[in-house]
Amino acid sequence: MFFSVILIGVLSNFFPIDTDDWIRSVKEVVPNKILDLNLKVFNLGKNFKNNFKGVKCL
Repeated sequence: MFFSVILIGVLSNFFPIDTDDWIRSVKEVVPNKILDLNLKVFNLGKNFKNNFKGVKCL
């Protein structure tokens, strides 16, 4: 599930939807026992472009 959530974080940069709404959606579908880790990977995906400045994609 972590891979899916990190991709949701990356994709959230391309849609006009508020970050709080994305997070609320993750909270609705992810079980509580793994929620904290999934929120962390969502934020990693959300900030992906900031972590790799200068890296060119195809």
